[in-house]
Parts: sequence; C-alpha cells; structure tokens
Amino acid sequence: MKNFVTLFVLCALPMAMFSQTPSIDYRKVFIPQDTLHFKSDELSGAMEFASSGSGGLFVLDHLRNQVYKFDEQLNLLNSFGRNGKGPGEFTKASDIYYDNNRVYILDSRQLRVSIFQENGDFLKSFLVDERATDMIVFDGQVCIHPGGIIPPKGKQINCYSEESGEKIRSFSTPSDEISGKFLTISNLTFNTIQKTDNHIISLSHPIDAKIYVWDLEGKLINQFMVDNEIFFQPSFPKNYSPAAGPLNEYTTATISSVFADENEIRVIYIENGTGVKFCYLYDYEGNQINEKPIDFEKRYITYQTSDGNLISVSYTEDKSGLVLNTFKKAN
Repeated sequence: MKNFVTLFVLCALPMAMFSQTPSIDYRKVFIPQDTLHFKSDELSGAMEFASSGSGGLFVLDHLRNQVYKFDEQLNLLNSFGRNGKGPGEFTKASDIYYDNNRVYILDSRQLRVSIFQENGDFLKSFLVDERATDMIVFDGQVCIHPGGIIPPKGKQINCYSEESGEKIRSFSTPSDEISGKFLTISNLTFNTIQKTDNHIISLSHPIDAKIYVWDLEGKLINQFMVDNEIFFQPSFPKNYSPAAGPLNEYTTATISSVFADENEIRVIYIENGTGVKFCYLYDYEGNQINEKPIDFEKRYITYQTSDGNLISVSYTEDKSGLVLNTFKKAN
C-alpha cells in the first residue's frame, strides 16, 4: 500500500489536532464495496495502479521495480519488468498508466518512459528532460508532472510524442509559493496530475494548495486554492532551504492526491502527526462542495477507477497479505 513509502516523509511532522475538527464519516459519501484479496505474496505494498482494458488491474511495485497484472478477482496473470538499465528494465519506476492496450512506466531516476504491450512485451522507450513522478497519456502523447519535486527551471508539465519521443509542448509555470525554494519531497506516491474526457487537472505541489484546470491543449481554464481547516496554505521565506527550518514548522498537512471526473475534483489530505486522511470535494469553479471534511481515518486512497470508485490497499488482519478496498460514491 502507498503509505509504506509515504510514512517516512510524515513521521517527523508534529502531532496535529485537526482530526478533532467535525467531519463526515466516509461511509456516508463513499460506500464500501466488496473487499478482494491479492492472490500473490510477491507484492511489497508500495504500489501504483492502472486499470486494464479487460477489467483487471495492473500494479506497479515501486520496491521491486516490477509490474503485475491481475484479473478482476485479483488472480495473478503475469508480471514483467525488473531492476536494471536495459530495455524494459527500471531503476526507480515511479508511475504506471494504461491507454489503448499499452502500459506506460515512468522511471524517475533514468528519466525514461518505457512502453509495453498489455501482455508485457516491451515495445520501446524514450528519454525525458525532467525529473518527474506522475504522468498521463492521451492522443499519442505522454505528459509528465514532477509531483513533489520542484523543477529547477522551465515548466511543470511537459508532453512528449509517444511515437518519436520528442517534446511537443510544455505548460504550467511553478507558482511563486514554491518556485526557487528547496521544497522537494522525495515520494513516489503523490497523484498530482489527472485527465478527464475534456480536462487536465494538476496540483501545484503537495504543500502548495493550488489546483489548475486546463483544456487538452494546455490552455488554462481556471485555477483556485484548496486550502481549508485541514490544510493551511504555508508561507515560506523567499529563499527557503531546510537550514531556515524544517517543513513541519510551516505545514499542517500534505496533499497526497487529486482525483477528478467531469463533475468534481477530489482532494486527499494527510494530516500531520496523526496520519489521518481527509477528502474535500470541489467543482470546476473552485467551490467547495462538502461543508465538512470527509474522514477516511487512516485508509490511504491510492487510485480512482474510470467509473469514479476510489481504491485503497491495506494489509490483512494477520499482516500475511494485501487486500483491495473499493469505495463507491453515494448518489
């Protein structure tokens, strides 16, 4: 599960008291569905997900640098990829995406995108110019986002041709709140860019509560803040570095994920100290939909399916395996 990787970032943060804030039980908004057990003992728990075209699930295991394909009942079908620098190998696989019968893997250390057929056969790869940990794929282009990394220069979103590997466009300048500051969070599990049928939605940074809404050509449609009683927008010194004080002196929470469909944008926050996960819903005008935060307790929401269900992964009670939990939005 993703908090395997995330906890080391949060463990040094101070104990927060915001979990005492009146909240909404998640079961009133997202109804728990059947729990499924992964039929494999190979997974480390540090994972990213992508839905397959056949209704199954691709799982990228960060620690093993390997991809596992499961059917709808989470029976293991096959696996591919491994540690290394050769074709179809990864040194720091950070994200996975499925589109048009192909699987895409972003390697943030090798600055490389690798493309596979759905059965795991390696097709091709190309290099990118920027460190990134998150990506989307559509219309023959791969767009990458730095996640918790502050780009030293240039744009935050860079799109490459899947066919040629050439950069075809860049957009989204880092906001003044983070630009030029030493705020990089070394974590592979942030979901900071999403695509819907008509929009690209991106988060400025896990500790900068600015959401951008773009059209599919990269034209800015709207931008708004998603700070609230859980996440107070921090204000950093102009030339901030860790020498000026640790991040926990400035932040109350971390924004771990942004998910979206054509109706709403879902923002997941991790409260400092407690590790409690909260969710706020926003419309595309930036209006907050739920008056109180939705309390997911310590369930780490890692993925949103194409039909809008939220996914979390947790250990079994005896810690011997992993289960997948699905939450469906109530009508």
